[in-house]
Amino acid sequence: MASPWAAKRQFMYVSGILGFFVLVIGIPAFILLYKSPTCFDGKQNQGEEGIDCGGTCVALCPVGFVRPTILFSRYSKVANGVYNLLAYIDNPNMLGSTMDTGYIFHVYDKDGMLLGERTGTISIPAGRKIAIFEPSFQTTVREPKNILFELDGDIRWTRPNGDPLFSVSNITVDDSGFYSRVNADITNKSEQTDRNVEVIAIVYDTDGNARMFSRTYLDEVPGLASTPVSFTWPEKFSETPARIDVVVRHLQ
Repeated sequence: MASPWAAKRQFMYVSGILGFFVLVIGIPAFILLYKSPTCFDGKQNQGEEGIDCGGTCVALCPVGFVRPTILFSRYSKVANGVYNLLAYIDNPNMLGSTMDTGYIFHVYDKDGMLLGERTGTISIPAGRKIAIFEPSFQTTVREPKNILFELDGDIRWTRPNGDPLFSVSNITVDDSGFYSRVNADITNKSEQTDRNVEVIAIVYDTDGNARMFSRTYLDEVPGLASTPVSFTWPEKFSETPARIDVVVRHLQ
């Protein structure tokens, strides 16, 4: 039987070896391999409400949010074989904006044959309606008849980021010449000048169908000021528009 002193010495020897490995190998390895929690590590940590969402993360957990509503999707002929595509989207969630949501337009002919597709990404502000405009879709074989618009099934939600607020006023139609023009005033309701602004006009007939649409850009809209905007079509409207929506969006 080993003496108490021998057992103590053996314990100290083993502890020293273990301590050496911890100091020389364990701690450096931990420092090298340890990764602090983030909002993109695929784990529910750092007080998150779900995996990489809620808590300190910018992304919000999808529970409690409803998908944006696709109000309609349309195409409009620009020239022979050339069409513009439009989708009108409503995000009813007042506390959640979408983040880089993918979308796709499917364009079909009268026989249901797919003529082509257009894809992209869009961020939809909280509690807002936006228009998604895809220009110059070309098809030389068959004419479009139906259009299907879809948003990605996986939508990432984020807190409202204080997007600039705009108001639209003085919408008028000028068809005195050989063309039709829609004029409007865009007012920036914030104090800061906003740059790179997209403006889309949607013209409806008496049945409430969107028949014509056009897009333009404003380099800047000064804070608390109004800027005029115009949209021109090469031909006169076949009937007086029953309604015109002018949709304004700040581009990221």
